Amino acid sequence: SIDVNDAIVRFLRDLFAVLELDLVHRLVLVYFSRFVMKEGKHWQDRDSKIGLRCSWETCKLRLNAITLFVRFPEFIRVNRPLMQTWDKWPVSAPTPATRRFFTDVLEQLDTLGMLGFAASEGPVRRSAVEIPPLKPHWLAELVIDICLSAAGHAEQNIQHRAASLLHELFWARSQEGKANGTVSVVASMFVTFIT
Repeated sequence: SIDVNDAIVRFLRDLFAVLELDLVHRLVLVYFSRFVMKEGKHWQDRDSKIGLRCSWETCKLRLNAITLFVRFPEFIRVNRPLMQTWDKWPVSAPTPATRRFFTDVLEQLDTLGMLGFAASEGPVRRSAVEIPPLKPHWLAELVIDICLSAAGHAEQNIQHRAASLLHELFWARSQEGKANGTVSVVASMFVTFIT
């Protein structure tokens, strides 16, 4: 099942090269929604018929999928960082206009959340999982939410792996930002993580 999962994620990831971003965004979120519920049943921490711990195995599959996205060379482009769309923004000494600008920016960033779409295994629902619309920083938020959820898992190996994926994500993107001169743009993708 790990090889099949990895093949599906690679296929989805590679679709960014040939399809519109909003279409692939939806497919990626539909894929991750399959880990949230199945036929109205929650993936609980229970033994399966073949002796596997269900929540442990699904968490490992999610982390495998996230690993492939963390290492995706087009991660920043696919995230559509909000800061890339700003033409000119004030960086001089604080003035009322500068403070107002950044206050508006922080309020806009607060509206970008995906409302815990991937933060946990999700509630038991009889209805379909609602797919959030495409917003800037969506993939960064998905990766961070899944890693933070896994960091609270009972199995220590899953916790360590989630923490190392977060470290890899932040380190790799910061190095890319330094190399391209876009450190501020990269940092803006993770503002929602600290607010």
